[in-house]
Amino acid sequence: ALAQERQNHFIAGRMTNTLGWLRQEFGDFAGSLELDRESADIGHRIKNGNVEISALINIGFDRLVLEGPRPALELFEQTFERARKAFGAHRWRWSIHLSFGIATALMALDRDGDALAAIERGLAEAETTGSLKYVGWFHARRGEIALRAGDRPAAMDSLRRALAIAREIGYPTLTWQVGDLLARAHADLGAADDARTAARLAE
Repeated sequence: ALAQERQNHFIAGRMTNTLGWLRQEFGDFAGSLELDRESADIGHRIKNGNVEISALINIGFDRLVLEGPRPALELFEQTFERARKAFGAHRWRWSIHLSFGIATALMALDRDGDALAAIERGLAEAETTGSLKYVGWFHARRGEIALRAGDRPAAMDSLRRALAIAREIGYPTLTWQVGDLLARAHADLGAADDARTAARLAE
């Protein structure tokens, strides 16, 4: 409100983007899309790539839920090309986030081999830059692919790594999603008690 009052368009665009991300965390993707489009419009109008690209990444995740993986993947890939031309910290932050989005969309399209390549690329960059949230997310996606492939030991290893990071950084969204996957992995192995324990993480 203060940024809008003072016509600080950059801050207004960044805060609108942050509010969109927060709505995503709570599962309100329709509300998020409205805010993210507003942020993207501000960024485009003031010709600020920081604001616009950050908003476009959010819109990709909105589309993934609301419209499906194909339009999301198209936007992620287009935005990735723009992000590669950025400089400084923005370039690697956007690259990691977009690699995660691309991998998630590819998994939804049952293109797990291509998704795994995006995961490994993003994981390497996340580990190099100490981006623990995304290290956790990439391990979670890697574990999910292993689970789908029937490789229970690999799935358990990746999911346990993801859970450890989620607990270390206190990230509930990652915790409950990994808990759900771990419960399925334990159930497939016939470990009912462990499955119940993991499922409680997703409550």
